[in-house]
Amino acid sequence: VPSRHYGFGIGTLTSGITGGILLGSLVAVAINRHYTPEQVSDFAWRIPFILGGVFGLVSVYLRRFLHETPVFRELAERSNLARELPIRTVLREHRSASLFVALLTCVLSTSIVVVVLYTPAYLQKIHHIPAALALETNAFATLALTIGCVIVGWASDRIGTRAVMLIGWGGLLMTA
Repeated sequence: VPSRHYGFGIGTLTSGITGGILLGSLVAVAINRHYTPEQVSDFAWRIPFILGGVFGLVSVYLRRFLHETPVFRELAERSNLARELPIRTVLREHRSASLFVALLTCVLSTSIVVVVLYTPAYLQKIHHIPAALALETNAFATLALTIGCVIVGWASDRIGTRAVMLIGWGGLLMTA
C-alpha cells in the first residue's frame, strides 16, 4: 500500500477481520431464528462448528492451488536473506513503538471482546432480551463496525492517525 494510503489499507484489513465476526453473527442469527432455544441446546449449536470445518477444508484446498503475488514472493526472498529473526530486529530497534502498538492492540482486542462478542450474552442474561433480537442487533452493530473500519482508515489518511485515535477513544470512553 502506498504510504499515503496506509490507514485505508489497515482499515480494509481490519474490516476483513470484523467481517469474519459478522459472518459468525449472521450464522448465530439464522440459527436462533430457525430453531427453538431447546433445539439450539440439543443440536443446532453444532452447526457453526460444522460450517467452520467446511470453510477450513475449502481454505486448505484453495491454498494448494493459489500462488503468491510477485510482490509477496520478493518480500519472502528478502526475508530469507535476513541474518536474524525479524522479531529480534524489531524489538531491539523499535522497542518503544512495539510497546505502544501492543497497548493499542490490547485496547482493540478488549473493545472487540467486550463490545462485540460479550454484548449478546449480556443483553440476554442481564436484560432478558430474547436471543434472536440480541444477536440481530449485534450483527447490525458488527456490520457498522466493519464499514466503520474502512471509513476510519480513510479518515486517518486525511486528518492524521493521532486525531482519529483520540476521537475514537473519546467516543469509546463516552459510550462504554
